[in-house]
This record gives sequence, C-alpha cells and structure tokens, in this order.
Amino acid sequence: MPFQVLPCDPQDLSICSAIHWSACATNPLWQVQFPHGGTPNLRDRTTYHMQCELGMPDMYFYKAVEKSGSEKKIVGFAKWTVENSYRITGKDIDKETPQGKGEKTTSNSSFHPPEVPEEDSNEVFFDDWMPEIIEIRHKHLAGKQTMVLDDLCVWPNHQRQGVGTLLLRNLLDFADKRGLPCYLESTPLAYTMYTRQGFENVDTVGIDLQQWRQGYGVYRTAIIYREAQRTPEHKSEQNLIEEEEQRRGF
Repeated sequence: MPFQVLPCDPQDLSICSAIHWSACATNPLWQVQFPHGGTPNLRDRTTYHMQCELGMPDMYFYKAVEKSGSEKKIVGFAKWTVENSYRITGKDIDKETPQGKGEKTTSNSSFHPPEVPEEDSNEVFFDDWMPEIIEIRHKHLAGKQTMVLDDLCVWPNHQRQGVGTLLLRNLLDFADKRGLPCYLESTPLAYTMYTRQGFENVDTVGIDLQQWRQGYGVYRTAIIYREAQRTPEHKSEQNLIEEEEQRRGF
C-alpha cells in the first residue's frame, strides 16, 4: 500500500510518541536505559517535549501515513532540526509555527511533564554514555549549519516496507535543496538504510552494556554524515521559503 509524507499536526504527537516507544522496545541500549519500557509517564513526557518542539524555528516533524479508505493512519514519523537539537520545558516561544505565521506558541502553564520514577529511567547509565555522543556531535558539526536527524521511527508491523526510507528521502530532499549536509547517530539495525542513501561512517561509539545488564555486550552507535547533493535545478531562498510554506500548509 502506498505511503505519503505530510507535516505533523499537534494532534499527531501522542501517536508519534507511541510509535517512538514501540519502535525502540527491542533496542538493547533502550532496554538498559528504560528497564520497564515505555511506561505511561515516559510516553506522556515524550509527547510533552514534542509539543514544545513542534513549532520551534528550524525544528521539523513529518509523518508517514497509510491511506485506508477515507482514513489516514500514521505509521511512522521523523524529527530533525538545523544544526542542533532543542529542548525546552514550560517556556513561551515567539516564532513562526506550522500552525501559522507569526503565532506565539506557549506551552500550557497548567500542564507540566509527568515525573518519571527513578526505576523507569537509568539516569546514571545515561550520564555515563551520553556526554561522549554530545562531544562527538560538537566535534563533527563544528559550527556548520547541518541537518541533524533526531528521531526516525516506524511502527514495528510497518517496518521493512519502505516507510523509513520514504521519511529519510523527505529529509534529504529538504537538505539538498538548501545545500545542507546531514548528520545522525545510527542504531545498528538502521545503519544499512542510511548508507544506501549516501551516509558515511565518520565515528563510532562503543557502549559496554555488560556492566549494566548481564548477558548484554558492546552496543555500537555509528556516527554518520552525508554531504549535500546537487539538485537538478537551482532554487532561490524565496522559492525555498514558499515551498516550505506550502508543505506546512500556510
């Protein structure tokens, strides 16, 4: 069945959060980081952060939908930003948003992200491996304007049907038209999909999971990079702005 890529709307984000946690459930790194999987609090917290990020400048969310009759079912999503990832909580942001130009997006002051019990997230483990990932990201980006893929997830029962590649191609087309390279940290399972689209390995991080969970080994995260490709036609900055406005439904 054909799939289509569309901009995400605020009401899509709880589904995106569910896809995120379902797709990551079999990842050994996530099993150590989140011993009880995607608990309701973790899913709600992910949705909250997505809501905060959705309209931020240079943050982009796209969904892959499968049309069944008159309905469109979300089967995957991708989130990326220009240069670096953003994280905010409880702040007002003046920006141009997917909901309309010049709107002010305000996170709901009456709603705060749910607290995550200590047993649901191994923060000591996170603090052990994440600083190296951040240091390597800074080293390779080196102040360059770069498209950074923050998340690309597909429902497990829709994987290996071309959904991930479709979402990735949407990102690459977007980046190539702007002359931007792309950067991401790949899981072992997704690595081949990315290299088929022109990404090259520039670094590797090995994380020894054995010390955290018996029976686990070294988990390797591939740091991969893709230079911008020439597009068939040159587009002015104004053309690109107008095109993106159409994609976001302005």
